[in-house]
Amino acid sequence: MNGIIFAFASAFFLGIMRLLHKYNVHDECPISYSFLGEFFSMILLIPMLVIFFELPSEPIAWVIALLSGILWSITLIASNYAFKNLSSSLKIIIHQSRLIIIVIAGYFIFNDSIGWNQLIAIGLIITGIIIIANPKNIEWSWKGFALTVLGAFCSALALSSEKFVLNYFTPESYIGISFMLPALILSPFALQRQNEIKRIIKNRFRTILAACLSGVLATYFIYRAYNSENISVVIPIIESSILVTVVGGIILLKERQDILRKIIGAVIVLAGAILVAM
Repeated sequence: MNGIIFAFASAFFLGIMRLLHKYNVHDECPISYSFLGEFFSMILLIPMLVIFFELPSEPIAWVIALLSGILWSITLIASNYAFKNLSSSLKIIIHQSRLIIIVIAGYFIFNDSIGWNQLIAIGLIITGIIIIANPKNIEWSWKGFALTVLGAFCSALALSSEKFVLNYFTPESYIGISFMLPALILSPFALQRQNEIKRIIKNRFRTILAACLSGVLATYFIYRAYNSENISVVIPIIESSILVTVVGGIILLKERQDILRKIIGAVIVLAGAILVAM
């Protein structure tokens, strides 16, 4: 039961984080913004990392953690570039395609079964994405679509690998590392963009910090949920953040093109997410 509560808490903060990312990155360099987001999150988590300092000695844990860090770095850059080409309410619906990868990864990596529910769920997710794919919508972009699918693919692999990594790390110790590794991976690119980074900090410091705090809380609750429930149960609940993002995008960010398509697509994709767990 606790795992389900943690998963819903993560979904809420994920939705808030995505809305803030869309707002922040609109006029900024996605690579510089991605680095700052991970760097500030890492700073916020230093006290937790110190208090709960406990690191594994098994090399395989660090190999998988590094792989996850690389996958998250690609996800961040692809997602933030996608935000410049798609509305947040469209992007989050397309991003649910990662559930298809998670189902497949769960079958091959964690020996999870694939039944009719999962097959129907995959069909629903694809249907929901097709419904919102409207090239006539000024919020739509095929480039943004491709970048979102790339980010979804990498994040699905990263989430699956982190389920394995948490057999060696405690959630409290790994969460800091999960932000530190992408920050280190992105730092060489960020050093070439120092003027951009200074400008982003000057113009967006408060909203970046709010996005980072939301992301840290969402990630912490994800890891706590992982320790209590199967990944096939946790991930679909987390994907309910789609509702927070779609509704927030329509109301707060004024993404009001094709509202009916978005709502129908979001409901269908969410139904698919729920079916994945059944």
